[in-house]
Amino acid sequence: MHLKDVFNQYSQDYDANRRHFIPLYDTFYQSAIDLLNFDTDTPKVLDLGAGTGLMSAFVLAAYPKAQITLIDQAQNMLDLAKQRFEGRDQMHYIADDYTSHTFDEKYDAIVSALSIHHLEDDKKKKLFKNCFSSLTQNGIFVNADQVLSPDPELEEQIIGIWHDFVRKSDVTEEELAAYYHRTSFDQTAPLNDQLAWLLSEGFSKADCIFKYLNFAVFFAIK
Repeated sequence: MHLKDVFNQYSQDYDANRRHFIPLYDTFYQSAIDLLNFDTDTPKVLDLGAGTGLMSAFVLAAYPKAQITLIDQAQNMLDLAKQRFEGRDQMHYIADDYTSHTFDEKYDAIVSALSIHHLEDDKKKKLFKNCFSSLTQNGIFVNADQVLSPDPELEEQIIGIWHDFVRKSDVTEEELAAYYHRTSFDQTAPLNDQLAWLLSEGFSKADCIFKYLNFAVFFAIK
């Protein structure tokens, strides 16, 4: 099954179980928003792998006049995003693969949440290069995502702590099975490697603002 089909299949339940699987959920998403700092009240923001619009909703709460473009290859997910933002004419939608789509505009910020870790490393590097090209000068790329520990033993320990968190959450066996199905498509990479790739693609600065277990929010400035 293609990744697009997986997310189309689980689109209806996606939002409801996020808190069951992401420790420090609010801090995770809000950390990404805290990094945004615009000199306009109508910034142009691109949301990669936007899904149902969770990250875009956080952006909109902080910047109500933002012009936000959501791109996702799962049409069912985007349809839910359209319902979420019904009546907001500043929201724009693209049903396509963001790794191959050609963006004709420049954005003040490019954000992403829990999507890029599905890409193989070479595609991550290419995406970082494309993000650099699609940003305005001093624009920022922010990725709230899952990362891999550089040490296998540490990774095993981290995953064990995460499993304890999930077991204490109000999650059904069906939801857990669906989550594990999605994680079979994961291609996580170490945080430090990704920061280095961002710098190698031209970004002047790159750092991490938040990390807990295998969930991290990292960014780069053009």
